Amino acid sequence: MTTSVTPEQIVRARKGIRAYAKQLGIPKEQLDKLVPEGDGKPKRKVFMKVSSFMTVEVKQLVWAMRHVLLMASLNLFTGDPDIGKTLVAIYYIAALSRLGKKTIIICREDDYGSMWKPRLVVANAKLENIFAVHHVGIEGTDEEIHWMLDNAEHLEMLHSLIAEHKATLCLIDPLADFNGKLDLNKGDDVRTITRGLANIAKKTGVAMLVNCHTTKAVVDHGIKAPAGSFQLSAAVQVSWLFIENRDVKGERLMLQGRNKSGKKRSFKYEITSAKWPEEICGKEQLEEGEESEGVGLVVFKGKTDLTAEDVLERKLEKGESKISRACRSVAEILANGPQKTGTCWDTMRALGFDSDTVQKACTRLEVVRNTKTQTWTLPTKKEEKKEEEKQPDIPF
Repeated sequence: MTTSVTPEQIVRARKGIRAYAKQLGIPKEQLDKLVPEGDGKPKRKVFMKVSSFMTVEVKQLVWAMRHVLLMASLNLFTGDPDIGKTLVAIYYIAALSRLGKKTIIICREDDYGSMWKPRLVVANAKLENIFAVHHVGIEGTDEEIHWMLDNAEHLEMLHSLIAEHKATLCLIDPLADFNGKLDLNKGDDVRTITRGLANIAKKTGVAMLVNCHTTKAVVDHGIKAPAGSFQLSAAVQVSWLFIENRDVKGERLMLQGRNKSGKKRSFKYEITSAKWPEEICGKEQLEEGEESEGVGLVVFKGKTDLTAEDVLERKLEKGESKISRACRSVAEILANGPQKTGTCWDTMRALGFDSDTVQKACTRLEVVRNTKTQTWTLPTKKEEKKEEEKQPDIPF
């Protein structure tokens, strides 16, 4: 008769023998030979897979929209509210739908019925090819849960939905509505978000597009434009900055901040309006005497030679002093509570600020830099700092 022994039992037995041997004074070196430590499981052999580039298969890039939205990748639209990010996204969604290609939309900022459907209709979209995600339901109940990026199950559901519909594009608008407990100002949290979305894009081949607001700080480069950690821009293959053209009234610019697969491009556009689509969306509800303003619609006006850097540098020259801009950046980094010292310095360095400017900004804001916890935080009230908090930390 044989008795099976579990790995856990082996571990306990070894611990007992080693404890007894220690009491007897048996040297550790001798004991290690007789009773090896471990969990009772065979050790895995790991190896590094290497190949010559002669054998690496070439993969051609596939664009949902040529040099605008890259498939199997993470794409980013960045801009201030009301600059037209969503309307531009609708322009491309409508164009894809007319080609028979499908789009998944996840949005809580704008209502699907009153905002999205009329806009899609006036953009001549084929509505049967566009799908709206409302919420996550629980079988057997009426409970409705917000879909969130910090929930692995929700990400798996999105993966399945995209695969089921063979979607070409998936839009999350805006990113800040779906981060959950993840902090967009923390590099590690942002990497968690981008890694999850990029994995879905890679596995399904979808062009994953996220809309993001711009930072409140004045920056000199398109990669620095999104609000939160600069890791967001670092993770995307293609990014676009939407900004007003101050030289031409009513004109707006769609400037490529990043294109890892070719030269950067720039476009001009205007926001106009089309008649409310009464035949599909019903009669518009207006107060007595009120005239309809129609439905927002993007009209592209061709290419421009302007770049994101051109426009941002010009804005920088007309804007605040360097220390004032640094203060705005530090305040934004710390807006959601304490941040690690290293994260703060990394972010400020990425935004182009030198050590002296950051030190002055922290002094002006009375930032509490705690050397014990290695954190920075904005003061909740004016109070004397402890001596250890006054000591400058090493910036880089």
